[in-house]
Amino acid sequence: MERAANLGLSQAIFYLALLYKSGEGVPRDPKRMHELLAAAADAGHTGAMVTLGNCLMHGEVGPPCGDQSGAFKWFVRAAQLGDVEALFNQACCHLEGSGTQKNPQRGAELLRQAVDEGSVPAMYQLGSCYAKGCGVEKCVAEAARLYRKAAAGGNVSAMVALSILHQKGTEGVPLDHDLAFGLMKQAALSGRADALFNLGKIYKSGMLGVQMDLVAAVLLFTRAANRDSPDEVDGRAAALVSLGIMQESGEGGLAPDPSKAVELYKQASALGSANGTTNWAICLYKGIGVEKPDKATAEQLFEKAAKMGDTCALDMLHKMRASTL
Repeated sequence: MERAANLGLSQAIFYLALLYKSGEGVPRDPKRMHELLAAAADAGHTGAMVTLGNCLMHGEVGPPCGDQSGAFKWFVRAAQLGDVEALFNQACCHLEGSGTQKNPQRGAELLRQAVDEGSVPAMYQLGSCYAKGCGVEKCVAEAARLYRKAAAGGNVSAMVALSILHQKGTEGVPLDHDLAFGLMKQAALSGRADALFNLGKIYKSGMLGVQMDLVAAVLLFTRAANRDSPDEVDGRAAALVSLGIMQESGEGGLAPDPSKAVELYKQASALGSANGTTNWAICLYKGIGVEKPDKATAEQLFEKAAKMGDTCALDMLHKMRASTL
């Protein structure tokens, strides 16, 4: 592989870069990976351009905080050469304002192009745009249609989203509990945190005509909480909060343990969960699972969660401040 790379073959250079990225057969070396990806990308290899863009975006190479503008340029260049994954990534940059000016309309337009090229992730993402009215006029029925296509292509996030729509039965999407449950079970087979969490919610509450099973809910929440993939943070955090609630009260075969519950809430809070932050603050405020009440820290946490949109935290903050007047 090194010999082929030395001859300047872009495909060989790219594969060698991937080996240095994974550490497979060679010592893991981000610096060498960066050099090789850049060489392959400069030689016109679109896969190298996309990989280099992703690495720059997430800080795997370049500045530790990432180089979003550099990543965006590589996505644009690869997309211009016909790479569909790059087109999808470019669209997401426009949607989020990553490396370029935020432009949801342009993002949705590029997603549509990627969908036409058969991109399954783009089908899901464009569906989300229609569900939220982001860059397009809100249309839940169109969102469901795109989710359906993406789910048929194996996209787990689309299965979860479509299941939730059928649970509610809204705006042109029929209420269908059997389909909703089947989709969530199918999604959970992937092991992704959001799917495991949502299936756990169904068992915990006995939704959709499913018999309540708190033990199954605990198992699913635990599996979700133990996931460590960077793109599964939201599902993991939600599972930690649910697990904390069940640990606090002793449900699903768990022994009541408020101190363990507090640790779970703290973990969720560290992942950016407003619910986790609020539950942790409540424990501090009431002295649950901690040595003694700490209203000063609780107030800080309520304020943090309130800024994230948690209405319970906002209510608690008003009550605390009103009581000091």
